Amino acid sequence: MLPLRQQVRIATVLVCLGLIVTAWILLSQARTAALNAAEVTTRNLVGMLTQHTERTFDSVDMLLRIVARELGPRPEDPIRKSELAAKVAQLAQDLPHIMSVRLLDPDNATPLFEFFRTSPTGRSADPEALAIHASNHYLGLQIGHPYYDETGRAWVVGVSRRVSGQEGVPGLVVQALLNLEYLQSFYGSIDMGHDASISVIREDGIMIARRPFNPADIGRDVSKALWPSIGDRNRGNYHITALTDGITRIYGFQRLDRTPLVITAGLSEASILAEWRQEATRAMGIAGMAALVLMILGEALARLVGHREKAERDLIHAANHDSLTGLSNRAAFQERLDAAVANSDLPLCVLLLDLDEFKAINDTLGHDAGDSLLCAAAVRLTRIVPNRGFVARLGGDEFAIVVPDALEVGRITARSILASLRQPFPYQGQTVMTAASIGIAVFPEHGRNASDLLKNADIAMYAAKEGGRGRYAVFEPAMRTEILQRIELHEDVKAGIEEDLFVPFYQPQISLRSGEISGFEALARWRHPVKGLLGPAAFGSAFENHDLAIAMGRKLFRHIMSDVKDWVASGLAFTRVAINAAAAELDHPDYASWVLNELMTSQIPPHYIEIEVTEGVLFGKTFDRVQENLLRLHGAGVRISLDDFGTGYASLTHLKRFPISALKIDRSFVHSLDSNGIDGSIVTAVADLARALKVEVIAEGVEQEYQAEFLKKAGCTHAQGYFFAKPMASSRVPHFIESHAGTSGDFRIAGRA
Repeated sequence: MLPLRQQVRIATVLVCLGLIVTAWILLSQARTAALNAAEVTTRNLVGMLTQHTERTFDSVDMLLRIVARELGPRPEDPIRKSELAAKVAQLAQDLPHIMSVRLLDPDNATPLFEFFRTSPTGRSADPEALAIHASNHYLGLQIGHPYYDETGRAWVVGVSRRVSGQEGVPGLVVQALLNLEYLQSFYGSIDMGHDASISVIREDGIMIARRPFNPADIGRDVSKALWPSIGDRNRGNYHITALTDGITRIYGFQRLDRTPLVITAGLSEASILAEWRQEATRAMGIAGMAALVLMILGEALARLVGHREKAERDLIHAANHDSLTGLSNRAAFQERLDAAVANSDLPLCVLLLDLDEFKAINDTLGHDAGDSLLCAAAVRLTRIVPNRGFVARLGGDEFAIVVPDALEVGRITARSILASLRQPFPYQGQTVMTAASIGIAVFPEHGRNASDLLKNADIAMYAAKEGGRGRYAVFEPAMRTEILQRIELHEDVKAGIEEDLFVPFYQPQISLRSGEISGFEALARWRHPVKGLLGPAAFGSAFENHDLAIAMGRKLFRHIMSDVKDWVASGLAFTRVAINAAAAELDHPDYASWVLNELMTSQIPPHYIEIEVTEGVLFGKTFDRVQENLLRLHGAGVRISLDDFGTGYASLTHLKRFPISALKIDRSFVHSLDSNGIDGSIVTAVADLARALKVEVIAEGVEQEYQAEFLKKAGCTHAQGYFFAKPMASSRVPHFIESHAGTSGDFRIAGRA
C-alpha cells in the first residue's frame, strides 16, 4: 500500500486532471454554442439583406418592364420616346440608385432610347449581358459584369432584360445601370462588428458588391470557394477562410428568388470567439491549480458557463426580436411562417396591418409619442391574437399576425383588432386616437410560402386603405390588377396636372323665380391627349390620394380665378362661381389662408366665390379643422354651400355649427320625381327646411321642364342641369351670359344652350 502522502499526491493529480478535462468539455460546448448562435445571427441578417437587395433589383426590373412595354413594340416612335422619357424621369426620382436606362439592339449595342440621371455614362452598354441575350434569347433578368464608370465616377452594374421579338429574332434589350454605391452605403450602415463582411455575388460567382469595400474584389470570380460550400441549397450557413482577405468567418447565405444573385454575410471567427478565448485561458489556468482551489475553480467554471448561456440567449433574442416592442421581428416572423406553412396542410390566415394617421401623430406629438403608441398597440395585439397565433412588428407602424385557423376566425380576429385599436391611447395626460387598416391572406388559397402570403396581404391592406381606412379586406386576385390600374391612373393624373391638362368647365345655375343666371358651378374636366375630354368619372378616384387632390384643387382654383377676373373686368353680369373643395383640401390647416391669399392676389372680391362641401367631408373625422377653415372663409365673405344634401348623414345640430348659405339637392332625388312620390316629398321637405333656416336651396340634375316646374312649386330657389345648359368651356361663358341678359322672369325662357 502506498504511503498516504503519495496517495494524497496521486489523488490531487487525479482531481486536477479531472478538473482540467471537465473544464475543457464545458469550454468546447460553450464554443459550439457561440458558433451556433453566430449561424442564427448571420442567417437572420442575410434574410434582411435579401429583402432590401430584392426590392432594389425589383425596382430596376419594374423600370425595365415599363420601357419594354411602352417602347419595345415601336422603338422608332419619337412621341412615345418623349412620353416615356418623362415617365422614366418621374419614376427615377424615387429610384436614386438608377443612373441610366437604355433600349438597345443586342447585335450592335445601338441605343434606341436613352435616359440619364445626370450626364451620359462612359460605356454605352454591358457587352457581356448583350452577348447572353443575343446568343440564347434569354428572357429573364440578366446582371452584367460590374465596372468603374469614369464618367459617372461610380461603380455600376448593368441590369438588363430582353424584349421578346418575332420567332427566331432576338428582339431588343432594355438595360439600366445600377449605382452599386447605393448597395455599398446600405451595407456599410449595418453595425456587424470587427472583420465582418457582406457580399453580393452573381450566380456564376462574380462579385458584384462587398463590405468592406475593396475595388480589387469587385468583378472577382469566387465560384471555386463559394459553390462547394453552399451546393444547391437556397439558404443556410458555411464556414470558410475568405479568398479576398484571408479571414476565417461563419457565413450565412441566401439565393434571391427573382434575381440571379446570392447574398452572404459573415462574422469573423476571431470576433465570435474572442470573449470565449479569454474565458478559456482563465478557466484552464484555474483548473491547473491544486485541489485547495477546487471550489474556486468550480465557481469560476459555473460563472463562465452562465455568462456564455446568457450571451447566447441575448444574442438569439436580439436577432429575432424588435428592440422597441419586444415582438418578433421581420426575419423571425418569416422564418416562423415558413415553418408553419411547410409543416401543415391546414388553413391559416396572415393579417398585415398598419396604423392610420401614425405619421401625423409622430409629426405633431413627437417620436416618443409614436414609440409609446407602438408599444401599447403591440400589447393590445398580443392580448387579442389566439394562443396558437403569433404577432410580429415588421418595421415602422406595420405589424403582421398569423392566425392558424380558417378565414372566418381571421375575420373575427381582424374585427377585434380594429375595435381595440379604435380605443383611445393615453400619453402624458393626453388622448391619442388612431385606427388600423388590415389586409388578410389565407394559406393555401392565396399563397404557399411566406413571401407570397405577405405580398398578397399587403395588397389587401392597400385595398382596405383605399376603401376608407379603419377596416379590413380579404385578398382577391382582382385586387392586384385594380391596384396596378389605380397606380397607373395616379401617374397619368399627376402628369396631367403638371402639363396643365385639367381645366374648369362651367354649368350655369338659374333662378327659378326670375329666370336669371344666379351663378355657375365649376366642374373639373381632363383634356386627355389620347382619350379626349374626360369628366370626373374617369379620374375621380385620384382624389383619394391626398397630394393629388390638393395639387389638382389648387391648379383648378387658379384657372377659375383667372376666368373670374376676366369676366369681372369685362363687366359681365354674374353673381358667383361655386367651387367643389376636396376632403384633403379642407383638412389642410392652411386651406382658408391659401384661398384668401389667391383672392387677394387676383384682386377678386370674396363674394364672387362659393365653396361647395359634401356632407361626408363636412362631418368626417377632421370635423374641427374643416369647421375652422369654413368659418374663416365665411368671415371673409366667401359663401359656403352644402352639396349632395340628403345623401349623407347631416343633422340639424351639425347644420347649426357651420355657416351654410345654400343646400344643394342631389340629382338622384330630381331624377326620380316622375316615378317616386317619396323623392318629391323629400325635395319639398328640404325646400321647407331651407326656408326655415333662411338659406337658398339649389336642385341639381334638372333635365326636363316638368322637373323645373315641380321644383319651382316646391319652393326651390335655384336649379342647374342639362335643361338649362350643359357645362361649357370658359370661352363660351361670356356669350351665354350676354344671350340671357334681359330675358323675362319665366325660367323656361332662360332656355337651353
